[in-house]
Amino acid sequence: FLTAGRASAGRASDTFCLQRSLTAHSESPTTAERRPESTANWRASSGERHQTMSANVKAVADSPEVAADPPDCFINVRRGARNARVGASSIHARGLFAAKDLHAGEAVLAETPLVAQQDLRQRQQLLCCGDGLSFLDLGREDLDAVYDGEKSRQAAHDAVVDGRHGNVVACAGGCGELYASAARRDAHVARGHAALCVGKVPEDDAENDPRVAYRVLAAASNDILLLVADVAAAVLSGAADRGLFDAFVREPWDAVVRDAARLRGDCLDEADVLGQKLKALCAAAAPLLRDALALTYGADACAFVDADWLSRTVGTFEQNNVGVRVPHPFGDFPPLEGTALYAAICCANHSCEPTCDVI
Repeated sequence: FLTAGRASAGRASDTFCLQRSLTAHSESPTTAERRPESTANWRASSGERHQTMSANVKAVADSPEVAADPPDCFINVRRGARNARVGASSIHARGLFAAKDLHAGEAVLAETPLVAQQDLRQRQQLLCCGDGLSFLDLGREDLDAVYDGEKSRQAAHDAVVDGRHGNVVACAGGCGELYASAARRDAHVARGHAALCVGKVPEDDAENDPRVAYRVLAAASNDILLLVADVAAAVLSGAADRGLFDAFVREPWDAVVRDAARLRGDCLDEADVLGQKLKALCAAAAPLLRDALALTYGADACAFVDADWLSRTVGTFEQNNVGVRVPHPFGDFPPLEGTALYAAICCANHSCEPTCDVI
């Protein structure tokens, strides 16, 4: 949920702002408590009503330059679409504005992400649904065994294939992904997972298969590349409109890194060295991803997947994503951590004195 204001509430036309940190790799800009169903909920912060949503942010929704709501921004909003609107912002690009008076602590939006990804470092021990950020019900005994290293993720996968875990199912392609239900597995396949699945790649061909090579490169360099692949697959499969992603500020990855270093007062020479490495990574990754997707969608449809598109997609994540932290149902397990891009929520501008929270 998106919730309104910190120690404040807001009036119609006030500006919603989130606090995001400046990142240089794929780390999530904001950490947020979220519910297991992969729906972000925004709520107003507790406190009395206040005339503006932020002490250091000008409310601009009444300004004539504010554009009409791009209709697709609310495509995944489950609740609260009439509480907010998207328009041009005098702070930066688009902004998210209150469409009516809101009380502190009031839920503003409930939204499902366009794309989301669990932190790769957790995947072997903290078993989650392959299509997003929610936990799998494998029973306390098996979850303990996997987390403690007594049982491998592969062993848990094999138990699911054998039908020992109720509604939990595995990817039919055999890549190792697990899903909370067959419906969620099928939805993930429809969003392009089938084009990226490496389960049916013959072992003899794996060394030369672009799907395998791309995943290996992502695992060895930066797992944000896997989220880029999800964007491309969702667009090519027709599950998501490319315009939803292109509407965000899309600075190249290396430019975002340099700008973040400048704002922090870090050494720009070091930022430039890192930027060159990121350019080289994008140049290596893009043809692998393009060739992987072309096996399903054809070369012409995948022509947009080049180094510049890939770099700007990561730049989109760096500047717009929110981090997610989902508490585990078993309180003694660590929370699920990851990153997500929301069509509406991520339109909120940055402020060091935020006027809304993600829970």
